[in-house]
Amino acid sequence: MWGHCAPTAGHFNEVLRMELSANGYAPSLDRTLAGQGRIDSPVFNAYLNLGATLLAQGEYAQAVEACRGAVRTKPEDPKAHYHLGVALSRTDRVEEAIDAYREALRKPSTPIARR
Repeated sequence: MWGHCAPTAGHFNEVLRMELSANGYAPSLDRTLAGQGRIDSPVFNAYLNLGATLLAQGEYAQAVEACRGAVRTKPEDPKAHYHLGVALSRTDRVEEAIDAYREALRKPSTPIARR
């Protein structure tokens, strides 16, 4: 599909930074927004989608960072913790991965957690 011009993980990171910056978002605002309960859903989706893309490309260390961004921006979402767990397990950080998976299961929106 992409031929010899396939986008790289670095390209996705740069596009994400540019898009967030163009919309007035800076990573330093994560804690402020979280404290106010006003996390911008497109920012969360950007981090989560970037993390999933990096996982699919085998860029596991960068996927960890993207997934951590998703967790920071929307800590109540189990998908962010699950994807972080996958990325951590692929970088042989098993204990951290287990913690991320457990956190995903603790979230009220996780079907298993409701049982």
